[in-house]
Amino acid sequence: MSQELVRQLLIEEGGEATIDELRQLAKERYPDRTLSKYMSDRLQSLSKKGFVTKVDGPEAVWRITERGENTKTGNLPIYELEDDTSVEKFDKYNITISNIVAGFDLGSELNLERISEEFGDTRYHPESNNRLSFSPFEQKSLKLIAPSTGRISIVGAKNTDDLIEARDEFLHLLEDEFIDTPEIVVQNVVGTTSLNRELDLKELAASGGNLFEYSPENFPGLIFRPHNGATILIFTSGKCVITGAKTYSQVVESYEELIGVLRNVGVQDVGVSEW
Repeated sequence: MSQELVRQLLIEEGGEATIDELRQLAKERYPDRTLSKYMSDRLQSLSKKGFVTKVDGPEAVWRITERGENTKTGNLPIYELEDDTSVEKFDKYNITISNIVAGFDLGSELNLERISEEFGDTRYHPESNNRLSFSPFEQKSLKLIAPSTGRISIVGAKNTDDLIEARDEFLHLLEDEFIDTPEIVVQNVVGTTSLNRELDLKELAASGGNLFEYSPENFPGLIFRPHNGATILIFTSGKCVITGAKTYSQVVESYEELIGVLRNVGVQDVGVSEW
């Protein structure tokens, strides 16, 4: 379950509830999903960011804060991207992270023309694109995109090390600017995997009702939207692309939710045998 959904459930409960009450509400709201089992992790993450607080007593109660009442969770800081449990499940489900999109804000404007003139690993063509592109490594798929506003995007990363090293390399170009090290915020995690079988997408769309979106004249794949805000693109070959997640946990949640839905509509031999 995404942190935003947990925040909304807590507001529904009047601003405070025990974890068991929240789990029960999640089961009632989404009876065909497996969302409730992630409640503890999500509450802990929300607590770190000041959205909720835990009130100890005979039965611990989670209470939403003023920030939690008035602010959506949005993008997540880099330290929330990875967790050991999800990484272990990547192997179980044969999930590969193909792209992590993130960003950071320098808090000041940049002179893109000067940067492009001084450093050879940059590309800047203001007549066609008003943003500067920087490739810090030989791995050219990873790039930093820099507008003059100083709000930098990182695309093509595969893990947190890529993100941190890319940011630090860019800051090294600007060391004379005396810029403090900004926090990296994750915007999108893209994972790929396979259901290990071919699918009849037309038949699957018909049996799934409104669970799937299928318009082959516009897009060759089936679209599934998990409750955590991610999107899964499913192709005839069984290949799946999971996008729109903010953390590794959400990638795993999304895939597990898809497997559950597929089995509920009669597609049994998908995913892994021990699921």
